[in-house]
Amino acid sequence: MLLAVLISLAFTLVEMAFGVTSHPVLADPCPDPRKSAGYVRRETMDECALLQNPSAIRRPGVITYTVAYGDTMWGIAQKFGLDVDTLRYSNPELYRNPDVIYPGQALRILPFPGAIHSVKKGDTLESIARKWRVSPEAIVRYRPNRVALGQTLSPGQELVIPGGRLDVNIPKPAPSPEAIFAWPLRGWLSQGYSARHRAIDIATAWGAPVYAAGEGRVVRAGWLFTGYGFSVIIRHPNGLVTLYSHMTHPAVKVGDWVKRGQHIGLVGSTGNSTGPHVHFEVRKNGVRVNPLPYLPPLPPH
Repeated sequence: MLLAVLISLAFTLVEMAFGVTSHPVLADPCPDPRKSAGYVRRETMDECALLQNPSAIRRPGVITYTVAYGDTMWGIAQKFGLDVDTLRYSNPELYRNPDVIYPGQALRILPFPGAIHSVKKGDTLESIARKWRVSPEAIVRYRPNRVALGQTLSPGQELVIPGGRLDVNIPKPAPSPEAIFAWPLRGWLSQGYSARHRAIDIATAWGAPVYAAGEGRVVRAGWLFTGYGFSVIIRHPNGLVTLYSHMTHPAVKVGDWVKRGQHIGLVGSTGNSTGPHVHFEVRKNGVRVNPLPYLPPLPPH
């Protein structure tokens, strides 16, 4: 008996030291499609949205949370075991600008990752499911929806969409090798360069991808306490420096070498910002200069 215990202990120590296991590895019932080389059925992804959140058992339905002073979207999402997208998709006022919340604001909290869809004229269960990239069965399985396959929906009716997600399909800007820099994203100029605003602001949808305007080394990546929020700063071989701010979170880290057109983050509205956009700066010898002469002639929409 003692020998068996010692052998078991030895195996445990080996597992701890080398990160291996002597136990059978069970198949993950909720595979992450980003880590899978094969196709993941949408039905599986729908079911996983529920399985991956045990707090759904303690919160069987939608609840209301009142924003307190000091709250952030990320903090609220973490508190309830959700993600920021679920908060956006469940509260229309946050959909376009989720980074601006205020004390006393009432937010709807789902029991699992997903969305709330308000039915519009012409909507069907199938069209709603396609929009949110789930199966119709996933919507029906959530009993509080009280909806059946083939049922006619009423405008204004609200449905909870377990696992619902929207894609931000915005084409990548052209590499524009003839210019010193490429546009870091597609959008429109919401504010130009001036003596009081030594940068350009490029507005677009929240969550749109942001790209490096040129190759270079990432020298800053994270929160900047200058009102810029989550930002990335890149030093380029030509001596110029570019800054991209108000993002949701950087997708690169300090020390990374990035290529022209490489994904570096997502559009947000962090820091001192009134809407989703990227504050884009070009710095020459430490001085902020007008970025437009360094970019192709027309901003990509």
